[in-house]
Amino acid sequence: MLPIKVTISVQNKELTAENVKNRNIHNRLQQIKHDIGSTLTNITCPTHKVTAKSIRIHVGKNGDGDLKYDSCCAELQKLISKALG
Repeated sequence: MLPIKVTISVQNKELTAENVKNRNIHNRLQQIKHDIGSTLTNITCPTHKVTAKSIRIHVGKNGDGDLKYDSCCAELQKLISKALG
C-alpha cells in the first residue's frame, strides 16, 4: 500500500492520525488511510508507469476532507479522480 500522511484539525492544532488520543477518531482516520491507500495503490499512470506520490489527507475542524498528492501528469489525476468518485 502507498504511504499516506493523515492529519486532523483539533482545537486549532494539526495532529497526525497516529497522535489522536480519542480511539474512535484514531480508528476512523486509520480506516480512511487504509481505504484510500488501497484504492490508489492499484492506479498507475499508463504513460509513465508510476503511482501518485506524497499523498496527504487533511480532515478539517468541520469534518471535511482534503486529499492532495503529486502526480506525473493530468492522465494520472484523471484516473485517481475517477477511482475516488
